[in-house]
Amino acid sequence: IIFRIYIENSQEEKWLASSQEQYKVETLNNSVLDNNLKIEKIKKENDIEKIFRTYLTVFGKNGIIKTIVKSVVPKLNNELMRLLSEVTNFMVEIRVNEKNEVEFWMVDNETNIEKPLATGSGFEKTLSSLAIRTVLTKVSCLPRPNITVFDEVLGKVSNENLDQVGVFFGRIKDYFENVFLITHNPLVKEWGDNTITIKKENNISQLL
Repeated sequence: IIFRIYIENSQEEKWLASSQEQYKVETLNNSVLDNNLKIEKIKKENDIEKIFRTYLTVFGKNGIIKTIVKSVVPKLNNELMRLLSEVTNFMVEIRVNEKNEVEFWMVDNETNIEKPLATGSGFEKTLSSLAIRTVLTKVSCLPRPNITVFDEVLGKVSNENLDQVGVFFGRIKDYFENVFLITHNPLVKEWGDNTITIKKENNISQLL
């Protein structure tokens, strides 16, 4: 009887050992599959990163085609000078730095002091941004509609500076067939050849 029990226990131990080995094999196989999936995911993420880095190299953080901008910077800066001369007491310059990144600078007409456009006043940044947007249409590869819309772009411009802005808008007519300016400021009505007035009463808008 003792001998039989020993044999049965021995067979049971073998079965347990076999089950444990099988479990280890299954665990390792699952680990291999999981690691393979991770490797594939890492490869895909690396591919996406390469594409993104290529995009940054070509376009830059601001979505501007740097290779094109770099080649036409003198032309763009001449256009900016034409748009802003006698309108502002500063000029705006587009530059490409050593890292091949596009930068926007302001240069005081009298002192030649330079500062980044981002540090300018509301008026300075508004006029500069509109001027940059206007001249970049000359190098844009996008389809050009026959109308451009400026929606509430005068919010940071004081009424004292409106005359200068009016001169600017008179000049950008050379760039666009139709200019549509949306504003709540009644002082700019004389800028346009045609005026559309919208009146809101009881939460209902009507054309006048």
